[in-house]
Amino acid sequence: MSQPTAQNLLQSQWTLKRTIADELSELPATMTGQAFFKPTPTPNVYKYSEKGLLVVGTYKGPFNKTYVVKLVDSYQLDFYFDETSFFHTLNLREPGVPVTHQCGEDLYQATYSFALPAQWGVTWVIKGPSKNLKIKTTYVPFFTN
Repeated sequence: MSQPTAQNLLQSQWTLKRTIADELSELPATMTGQAFFKPTPTPNVYKYSEKGLLVVGTYKGPFNKTYVVKLVDSYQLDFYFDETSFFHTLNLREPGVPVTHQCGEDLYQATYSFALPAQWGVTWVIKGPSKNLKIKTTYVPFFTN
């Protein structure tokens, strides 16, 4: 597989499958749905959106999440919680190198993997005084008939 580029991710809609292992509650969770990057009026800025179904024990309900994603160059995407609140950088030149985000006493560490065009994924390990999570997401192209 050749080196992934930002355009490989930005030009597609994705079906996502996510597992959440919470070591503190020991209650597993899954999420299934769709994710996509939509251009905004600002050049090189995209809105990442995901939505779908969250299942935790007997609970089933909808989920959705959005981020602002800035295309820095062909191999770098910067993710923001909103227009100004930085989350992390995805450097596609070094896709196996972990990314981190410190949020108060909680440390978020992610490793991305790519087997494009078939799939890509990210695994987050989140540790803190009241958190001990492993969240694994796999993305495959979303096709409509």
